[in-house]
Amino acid sequence: MSNKRYSLIIAPSDGSKSYQLQVDRRTLVVLIAALAVLLMGFAFMIVTYGGLMHRVRNWQSLQGRVAELEARESHYQGLELEVVELREMDRRVRSLIGLPEAPSVTAEATDAGVNGAEGLPAGAPRLVLSEAIMPDEAQLKKIEKDLDKYHEKWRWPAEGFVSSEFGEERESGGIHSGLDIAAPRNTLIEAPRGGTVSAAGWNDTYGWVVVLDHGDGLNSIYCHNTKLVVQEGDKVSLGDPIAFLGNTGISTAPHLHFEIRKDGYAIDPVYLLSPERNL
Repeated sequence: MSNKRYSLIIAPSDGSKSYQLQVDRRTLVVLIAALAVLLMGFAFMIVTYGGLMHRVRNWQSLQGRVAELEARESHYQGLELEVVELREMDRRVRSLIGLPEAPSVTAEATDAGVNGAEGLPAGAPRLVLSEAIMPDEAQLKKIEKDLDKYHEKWRWPAEGFVSSEFGEERESGGIHSGLDIAAPRNTLIEAPRGGTVSAAGWNDTYGWVVVLDHGDGLNSIYCHNTKLVVQEGDKVSLGDPIAFLGNTGISTAPHLHFEIRKDGYAIDPVYLLSPERNL
């Protein structure tokens, strides 16, 4: 079969010299195929670009939605903290004028799917915390002497404000054996010092609880959490997350009940905590 040739003539409209380009059949087929590939590639790029721009617009819309939700969450946390402060003010006013405290309630640990003791997940450990022993003057002096070797102060386990101090008398009787730090629910609780998780589970009074063993008879206790992120036997270092602050157990508002015990005796956490804090 002969290889036909084709001529492409370019004739200007002003009647000037024409130009003629001759190509054989094989070259023409190659040129047409190349043009088709270029057109298909161009069409693919247009479709891809359109889809990419659509995804970019969706991503920008999602980013805006995320920013809006974060702003709402911050607003709600601020409102919750205001409620906590009002409840604490109510408690102090009641104490000053001799009225009984507002009744405590067994709060729901929604993040853990717990409603009191009956809704515990299968296999969840039940903790029995021994009652804190308040040292007498001689015992306290001995404990403080033992603690003087801790030159490096502990960090505060959570951000918030102190709603109840160590040693306060309770309307229901007894002495407050820890430090209450009020803050919005789900505030992160971090280890104030390295140690080992000696217990982690549910207590009917204190809700979700973590106990850290720091050695030398020194333990710290974290109560009323909404969720635990450690389990018994875990090793933790300074600043490691251990739980999220909550309102579980017998509690009137979200807060962390923080105790430090030395050889079973409750001591004021402020004795070991750093004075520098954002509370």
